[in-house]
Amino acid sequence: AEGFLAGPQGGVFVWDTGQLHIDGILGFQSGNGTLIQLGGRVYYTIHRGQSSDFSLGGGLGLLNADGEGANSESVTNFYLEAGAKIRAFVTSNVALQATVGLGLAFLDNDLGGDDTFGLGSRQSGGSTVIGDVGSVGPVASWGIVYYFR
Repeated sequence: AEGFLAGPQGGVFVWDTGQLHIDGILGFQSGNGTLIQLGGRVYYTIHRGQSSDFSLGGGLGLLNADGEGANSESVTNFYLEAGAKIRAFVTSNVALQATVGLGLAFLDNDLGGDDTFGLGSRQSGGSTVIGDVGSVGPVASWGIVYYFR
């Protein structure tokens, strides 16, 4: 699992062509409403080591939250990011990866406030920004990826 620098988080699916790798992120949560998180990123490898690589790229994300009961409002947020990714391959098909960069959030605040633009990462405590910018934490994410080869 991995997340955007400024938004969607969930399971990551990677298509790696060697020089180019494409990440798809899908997250879903149901309970007191429904939360759907989608994202896509593309990275271009600019340097490769014996068991690691360094890439530059970016992506687009979408977060949709539909509440239930008294909180039945719907929120749809869009995210844009640009960053650098380092992958360290522990084995031929398992990699630890870290991403740093710049995340932009375009927040649809249907919960009674103004629409908001945010620059940064996640709110304090690691929760995904949904309806307000909040205080900004570190602009980084990390994860582990298994490659079916």
